[in-house]
Amino acid sequence: MSPSLHQTLAHIEALSDSALLTPDEAAAWLRLSPQTLANDRATHRLGIPFARLGRAVRYPKGELSNWRNERTVRSTAI
Repeated sequence: MSPSLHQTLAHIEALSDSALLTPDEAAAWLRLSPQTLANDRATHRLGIPFARLGRAVRYPKGELSNWRNERTVRSTAI
């Protein structure tokens, strides 16, 4: 992981769940591309939660965390 990405992720982890992330921050935290987030805003295919504040797009960190946790696959092996 590059030092810049590591610093960005450390910064995001330190934020409260009520923090609003920029598309670039949300993409880094979810390990998705900013284009994937933009596509999902248009198609709602993945259902990634976001908010429009005027023309600005923001991602509520707590809701992103819940979205990610709901999609975590746990092994069903015995």
